[in-house]
Amino acid sequence: MSPQSMTAERASHMQDLLCGLLQVILIKVGHMVEKPLATNITSVIIQMFKQAEKVTENGLIAYQGMVVGMGEKIDISDIGSYIKYALESKDNDCAKLACGIISDLSGSMEERMNEYLDDFVPCLHNILRDQTMDRKVKLTALHALGDLCVYSGEAFNKKFLEGTMTIMSQAARLSCTTAEDQDTTEYLSELRETIIDQYIIILIAAGDTGCLEKFSPYLESVFDFIEQTAKIAGMQNPKVLKMIIALLGDIATQFPQHLGVKQRATLPYIEQSILALQQMPEAEYKEQANYTLDAIKKIIQA
Repeated sequence: MSPQSMTAERASHMQDLLCGLLQVILIKVGHMVEKPLATNITSVIIQMFKQAEKVTENGLIAYQGMVVGMGEKIDISDIGSYIKYALESKDNDCAKLACGIISDLSGSMEERMNEYLDDFVPCLHNILRDQTMDRKVKLTALHALGDLCVYSGEAFNKKFLEGTMTIMSQAARLSCTTAEDQDTTEYLSELRETIIDQYIIILIAAGDTGCLEKFSPYLESVFDFIEQTAKIAGMQNPKVLKMIIALLGDIATQFPQHLGVKQRATLPYIEQSILALQQMPEAEYKEQANYTLDAIKKIIQA
């Protein structure tokens, strides 16, 4: 190996170490960083991207530390396009980091993220459609969509809720397929749990922003997913059973007079699931079962 290549390799390794250290420091003291210093740090990270002629994992790691540390003070006007490039890069590590950054930014910037929805949301949708992307990237993309739905609220739901629900329905069907190996089985299990969480988040956000009419056409596919998940893991996994019952309770609460919800929410397997949850020793399980049971009773009486 030539001295020049050794120098380049060592420089790259040092850069990785420094970016990792910067991430840790910024997470701890980022709340004390003022705008001029934040701008300088962002400029250095962007310069790294330009020098490498691509968005790099180490630069994203450093920037994520600043996002977490600075919280609501963060400004992405200079680096937003590079986050988009990372989502489009086909680099699994960079795309996963970018999805995590979007989740963090959603909580910090809230409605200030609205101006970036047209850049980020289609990229997240494409990640979920892309069969070549790593499975773990898809999980973080689902979380990012849920966070944008909550914190960007009406702006997200009016424009992107239907497209997001279509992709969620496709992912839900995939999660209930049969796997041929243990790794895929574990991934599908994690995917089902992630989908349940995101359905709950998106449903509540849709209700809070007056967008339930955009969620309503997908209720049948959501109930199909719930029924399949109950058959696959519900009775054997108390955690999943509780999640299923929570989703059912929220659907019944948001759609108290929906005839289709009344028909699907009163099927025998749901009654059996609620009874099973009520019989568990943990108080939180009993509370969840009772909440959902009360919501279903109100639908029946409506």
